[in-house]
Amino acid sequence: MNYNRLLVVSDNPRTNRSVAADLVREGYDVTGAGSLREAAQKLGSFQPGLVILDHPLPGGEADSACLKLRSADPDLPFLILAAKDYPVDRLPGFRLGIDEYQVKPCTPPELVLRVKAVLSRLSVLKSLASQQARELIVYPDLEIDALGRVVRVNMRKVELTNKEFDLLWTLASKPNQVWSRLQLLSRVWNSTFPGDENTVTVHIHRLRGKLERDPAHPAYIKTARGSGYKFEVAR
Repeated sequence: MNYNRLLVVSDNPRTNRSVAADLVREGYDVTGAGSLREAAQKLGSFQPGLVILDHPLPGGEADSACLKLRSADPDLPFLILAAKDYPVDRLPGFRLGIDEYQVKPCTPPELVLRVKAVLSRLSVLKSLASQQARELIVYPDLEIDALGRVVRVNMRKVELTNKEFDLLWTLASKPNQVWSRLQLLSRVWNSTFPGDENTVTVHIHRLRGKLERDPAHPAYIKTARGSGYKFEVAR
């Protein structure tokens, strides 16, 4: 999905041309489709960030048209161009995930601003979802939530100290990367004094006791002999 690409769907060539021209002037990459069938064919290759549907459409109402096109891409966002003299019940559409309506006729600046608003909102939501994904590590029997600073083993919450959590997150957020004791000391304790390296060893031992089924033979927090520690996951 590319938020700079827009697909305009209308059986009216004039509408397709005028809407496309307004948006191209704003720097968008725009393509048109004269039917739902043509729109469905273009989704895979064009991968638009937003579909602008002219309403009413031949071969289906806006909400049913969205359902048909969404079968190819469940996350596909829509803006509906609704005729002023054509009754539109917006509530069912919003329930189906239609993102915005624009009543025709509309001025080019109004349409452009509405398109920008929809895309900006979607971009923020995507960014938040990506951030949350980066801050949540999930394995079959282990979940580490950086936002809530919560760790669960087999769905059971495990109490960790702040330093234990920071040490675990440092290791788990870079799976299979070997960290020396000095590197972990610097990252978690902000210290570079070699005499403090035993602090890391003690905290690793405590983490294994709280997280591992068999601390003597850990599944996750492994010792890289002569080098340090790593959070190991199957490649």
